[in-house]
Amino acid sequence: MAGKTARWRVGAGIAAGAVLLTACTGSDDGSQDSTENSAPESGSLATGRDDKLDVGFIYDESGPLGFLGAPQRAGIELAVSDINAAGGVNGQDVTLAIGDEAGAPHIVRELAAQFVNENKDAVIGAAASGMSQEFIQLLHDSRTVQCSGTNTSTSFTNQDNNTYYYRTVPP
Repeated sequence: MAGKTARWRVGAGIAAGAVLLTACTGSDDGSQDSTENSAPESGSLATGRDDKLDVGFIYDESGPLGFLGAPQRAGIELAVSDINAAGGVNGQDVTLAIGDEAGAPHIVRELAAQFVNENKDAVIGAAASGMSQEFIQLLHDSRTVQCSGTNTSTSFTNQDNNTYYYRTVPP
């Protein structure tokens, strides 16, 4: 059982690191590197809001998919800790805000709106594809990067509002 937990943590850490790196990639001339989706347009971070990387985490920790939340949270917390221990991003610590969507669509929408209002550069989550669909448009409209390590719905692949949406598992 301990090996399985360790694999989950490593996988979650890789997923978290991927979204953090995605939020920070760009060339010296201010343009973004090309990816599968169209990348954000300007600045050294996802939205160019400032030089600090602020991340929000929305996963089910107390609802029906709560078993997915704990390892994902452990992974993102480890990634943020490791990044900060190595000097952060642009010389500043990465910040992380945690939100439990509790398997409730109204809560996941409220958390996403809160993170947008707080100018988070990226949002990790949600666990279920249907929950991510609840706020993908809001993040698209605000040009906020979203990454989920557990969304598998094929609907994300070709929908118009997936410009800032990434996932680390295949559909």
